[in-house]
Amino acid sequence: LPSAKAFRNSTMRHLLVGLAAFLLTACASVSSDYRFLDDKPVGLATGSITFESAIGQYVLVARGVADGKQFRFRVGDSVWSPFSRWFDPDLDSRGGTYAVELSVGRYQLIRWEVLQGSRRTVSTQPIGVTFYIEQGKATYLGNLHFDQHWLVSLRDRASRDLPVVKERIPALHGAPMEVVLDKGAEIKGVGGPYLSGLW
Repeated sequence: LPSAKAFRNSTMRHLLVGLAAFLLTACASVSSDYRFLDDKPVGLATGSITFESAIGQYVLVARGVADGKQFRFRVGDSVWSPFSRWFDPDLDSRGGTYAVELSVGRYQLIRWEVLQGSRRTVSTQPIGVTFYIEQGKATYLGNLHFDQHWLVSLRDRASRDLPVVKERIPALHGAPMEVVLDKGAEIKGVGGPYLSGLW
């Protein structure tokens, strides 16, 4: 049997590796002065996450098809803070928008997560929506919405979201924009059932 010290060291090593992986892929939105560069093969993934349920950090997770690397598009905070912005008046809802720089390539939306204090809730079934990032272009992924009963929908809200995103990131005014969902589309129950636990 391993000693208590070896067990502690092994456990700490696993926690640090997991934390490092989380930090590397927890993607912050780009700043308002963002600019596309001609020699940089990247584009932007953008959309919104809104919720009628309790406050927390709400996350949409994408994975690169070629390399399997995961990226998190997030709004909110996992713990209450006087600096937290829970309600977005431009969306008339709790939540917010995101715009994250990704390398050119194909991606897939794989799950959603909610972090509330030390509790983490994750969806258990793949979302399965794929999208492609092109250089110098933005791709709108839709609105991930949590109702008060945690029925989660992926919806087209381009007419509401895109003017807000473009106002916050002026470089998008002149950039081509790809919309992933059909106009007015709503996919209910994305991610299927969910599991909750402490992390």
